[in-house]
Amino acid sequence: MTIVKKTCTSLSGLMAKSDTLRFALFFLFCAVTLSSRSQTATLADKVFGYAMAYATPICNEERNLYFKYDFRTARRNPALMLVPTMYAIARGKRNYTGETYGRIKFTDVGDYLLKSQVTVGTIRNHRKIMPIMVQYITPDLYGNTLIGNFLLSPFSRDNRKFYTYKVKADQGRTATLDFSPRTDNTQLVRGDAKVDKASGKILSARISGNYDMVDFRLTVEMDSNSNSVLPNRSEVLSTFRFIGNRIDSKLVAVFNCGKHLADSMANIDSMAMMDRLRPEPLTTVERAVYSQKVRDDSLRKADTNIQGNSIVDKAWDIVGDHLLSSKSVRSDNAYIRLSPLMNPLYFSYSQKRGLSYKLTAGAYYKISSQRGLSLTPKLGYNFKQGQFFFTAPLRYTFSEHQGGWIEATLANGNRITNSSVIEKVKSERMDTINFSNLNLDYFRDTMYGLSVNYQIGSHWTANAGSIFHRRIAVNRQAMKQLGKPSVYRSCAPFVTLTYCPSPSLPVLTASYERAIPHLLMSDTRYERFEFDASYKKRLRQLRQYSVRVGGGFYTDKSTDFFVDYDNFHEDYLPDGWDDDWTGHFQLLNSDWYNASKYYVRANATYESPMFLLTQMPWVGRLVETERIYASVLQIEHISTPYVELGYGFTNRYFSIGLFSNFVNRKFHEFGSKFTFELFRRW
Repeated sequence: MTIVKKTCTSLSGLMAKSDTLRFALFFLFCAVTLSSRSQTATLADKVFGYAMAYATPICNEERNLYFKYDFRTARRNPALMLVPTMYAIARGKRNYTGETYGRIKFTDVGDYLLKSQVTVGTIRNHRKIMPIMVQYITPDLYGNTLIGNFLLSPFSRDNRKFYTYKVKADQGRTATLDFSPRTDNTQLVRGDAKVDKASGKILSARISGNYDMVDFRLTVEMDSNSNSVLPNRSEVLSTFRFIGNRIDSKLVAVFNCGKHLADSMANIDSMAMMDRLRPEPLTTVERAVYSQKVRDDSLRKADTNIQGNSIVDKAWDIVGDHLLSSKSVRSDNAYIRLSPLMNPLYFSYSQKRGLSYKLTAGAYYKISSQRGLSLTPKLGYNFKQGQFFFTAPLRYTFSEHQGGWIEATLANGNRITNSSVIEKVKSERMDTINFSNLNLDYFRDTMYGLSVNYQIGSHWTANAGSIFHRRIAVNRQAMKQLGKPSVYRSCAPFVTLTYCPSPSLPVLTASYERAIPHLLMSDTRYERFEFDASYKKRLRQLRQYSVRVGGGFYTDKSTDFFVDYDNFHEDYLPDGWDDDWTGHFQLLNSDWYNASKYYVRANATYESPMFLLTQMPWVGRLVETERIYASVLQIEHISTPYVELGYGFTNRYFSIGLFSNFVNRKFHEFGSKFTFELFRRW
């Protein structure tokens, strides 16, 4: 018994010591963890506050820039021709290399003007490939977004809740801060940064992510000899994948090159000069691409069929430049841009408005610092209506500072409908004609407008002019047989006043329009007032909300056939996510737009990259931005307001919206809207 008692006492002592040891180890682990977290939090706070405390403001800084690109085609097929700016790779060589040396002038980190002085490369006519990737060479590390208006920066205090941080290595005066996203979302990145522990200045950073169908790995070295937030050298490795195609690229930019060229030099194609300017040597692969181009040029010159080959090449260049690719030409005083003529990605679909296809173009000529001439046509085709639509505003700006311009517009307008045409014919004819099959309520509208705009003071803007409509019945023969005019004309002077008190307050608009009979063969009389208030507030972390409230009414009308408001009408050629998805009714019956002598409407949207679907595993990586919609409308033909609610999201491939509406407090229908978003930013 004594031995047993001694043994139990010994075991009890060992267990007590073991518990003490475990407690000590646990306490030590907690202390180390808390210390590590405290160190990480302290270093992260210094990084967040560096730009405010130490950074030198950017004030038109100029630097000598060396830029190099390298494209490698791993896989390609004919689908690559659908991608804007990829025509050269889709049909030409598999590998391309090129360089540019010149001057870059910064207004801000991502806002700069580049002047190319010496340019060499293996791409025919120095065409641009994937120009969207050029933005990555100047990341705004301390801003809310890294690149333009996307990719939430891990070095901004506003985005701290989206990332986890950890001090990965401590090297005395510097430390490596590791960051990774809390959720798998395309707007977030991962990587690490070498940071000065005393000030929080980022000395270098490695950032990787996936956005707009591109996997990228960015390495940026900052200027360590100053408090500048501009990069000293950046390198971007990217991989683009699309329907079996894979293109790898490498972009390198060196911003503080020592060799300065005369300002008179511009766009000189000289390899000998580039050899003298190049701040770092070419790789073996890049030299091989250049050598291959020299051999190909020599063989082409020796080819007796050079003329025939040139004709074929020129023919394909025309197809690539004008049919499959965006076209843009720019000079010091002018530019012209045209979207591809054949691009299936420009289709959009709405349950109410059907399938549509749209093209855009733009041209501008700068006459002087205050004067210029612009033309921005918009063309498209709506398959449901079977009609080609266009609008072509030609604007002469005579005072850029005061917003002074004169604009002439030609458009075939929106196809207007009004059931009152049929109702009036039915009331006058007591026969048994089936009017519903005659399409008497459809009219095609051609519009001519002339207006002048000028800013009065710092808050008011006045716009005045005249607008002429020529509306032609779709079924002209039936209208004639019924003894009704098939063409209606109206000419109406108008005036619009806009009040913008400040960027933080709503923009208020009031307009008055009155049609004058017999003026330019006008046979329609009406008087109309409209009022509108719109407000968009951009929040941090790429969030924003918008509100639009307005109304309008007719005080005098000679006919009920055409009720046509400026701020409340149907658009058969809707734009994508970034344009008209807010402030519009998606499921409203087309007849309702032109059926009431008054309307009162309100629309509100909220947009965020981190909302509902983005919080879900696997799904969040496919969603870029989400929106919720709420719209209310009151017109004279319904007893209670029409209500429309919706939810939508966009990603690299498409945008989709799901909507439901309620009429007279009862659920009415469910609908959707779909547009392609592929390469919209390209």
